[in-house]
Amino acid sequence: MKSWVIIIFVLSVAWMATTRDGTPANINLSPAEKIIGNNGVITTLAISPSGKLIAYSSDIRDGKGDIILYNLSTRSGEYLTFNPAIDSQPVFSPDEKFIYYFSKRDNIGGIFRITLEKPYTVIRISPEQYWCEFPDVSKDGKKLVYYSKRDNTYHLYEMDLTSNTEMRLTDDNFFHFGSRYSSDGKFILYYSNAEGIFSVFSLNKKTKERKKINKLPGFSFQPSRDFQNSFYFAVNNHYHGNYDIFLIPFSGEEIQATKSFANDFYPFVDEKNRMLYFISQREGEYGIYRKKFLK
Repeated sequence: MKSWVIIIFVLSVAWMATTRDGTPANINLSPAEKIIGNNGVITTLAISPSGKLIAYSSDIRDGKGDIILYNLSTRSGEYLTFNPAIDSQPVFSPDEKFIYYFSKRDNIGGIFRITLEKPYTVIRISPEQYWCEFPDVSKDGKKLVYYSKRDNTYHLYEMDLTSNTEMRLTDDNFFHFGSRYSSDGKFILYYSNAEGIFSVFSLNKKTKERKKINKLPGFSFQPSRDFQNSFYFAVNNHYHGNYDIFLIPFSGEEIQATKSFANDFYPFVDEKNRMLYFISQREGEYGIYRKKFLK
C-alpha cells in the first residue's frame, strides 16, 4: 500500500446557507471520524433511512466488487452479494426492505434489487437490453432514477416501480450521470457536460427545466441528496488536483467541506442523524468517514 503524507484540518467547518425559499440554515461540520477501513478498495456507499446501516462496495474478496452490509451498532458486516461480477452503487429503499444496486452479472450491466431478509433474493429491475447505472430511489419508494447508455448516448431515466414503465428525463446530445432525488422529490440532481466541463445540475421534474447549480471551477460530480432543501454536497478537483467535497447551497457560496491532500469522494447525507458520510484515502487505504452537522 502506497504511503501518504497528509495534512488534516481538524477545525470544524461552519457556514450559513439558505433554502430554496431563502430561509437561513446555519450548520457546523465536525472533524472527520473513520468508520470503516482495512477493507480493500471502497468505491460507493449508501446510508439506510434510519441511519443504522451502511451498504458499500468493496473489492477485497476478488478484486472486482461485492456489496457489504454494515451494522453501525454492532460494528459488524456481511456480504449481500457474492459472485464473480462487479456489484456496486447500492441504495436503500425507504422501508429498508431492499437495496437497489448496479451489477455486471449479466452480459449487459444493469440495476438489480436484493431483499434484506434471508434468503436474499435478487431480481433485475432495469431493461435487460440496455446498460443502466447509478440508481436512486424516491422517498416514497415508488420511483427509481438512473442513467442508461442507449444508441451511444447517456441519458437519465425514471422508472415507475409498480408498473415497471420508463420515462426518459433528458433529451439532448450531452452526457448525464449520477442522479439523485431532491429531498422534496421535485428535482433530480445530477452531473453533466451540458455546459462544457462536467458540473452539477438540477432538473425540475414537472417543467423539465435544467439549471446549473454549482459555480465551482474544475470538474464537479457525484452530487449527494440535498439536506432539507437547503444544500447538497459534491466532489470537485480544482483546488489541489485531488478530489475534495464541497457543500453547495442552493443560494450562496460553496464551502470546502473536506480538506486533505488525499481523495475524498462519494458524499452521502444521513438526513435523520444529520451526518455526511464519504469515502477517503486520507490514511493511505480506502475508508469510510463521517462528519456531523452541528448547530
